[in-house]
Amino acid sequence: MIDLVDIRYVRFGTGDVEAAIGFCTDTMGLELVRRENGGAYLRGDDRDHNIYYFDGDPTDHTVGFEVVTRAELDSAFNQ
Repeated sequence: MIDLVDIRYVRFGTGDVEAAIGFCTDTMGLELVRRENGGAYLRGDDRDHNIYYFDGDPTDHTVGFEVVTRAELDSAFNQ
């Protein structure tokens, strides 16, 4: 089992960046930090951003996790 500390970053492809921004700001209460190259950076805490939406394939997602040690991360891949 891996000891997950935090979800550090999420990157989502979407066919409608404006709708994604609306959902995040209106429903989830996130703050739109900036728009860049057709994408949108949003946050829900004091980091620069937590979520990035880009105009692209809705199945293209990336998630970054924070773990306590590298050994824990390595062991998760070996299970």
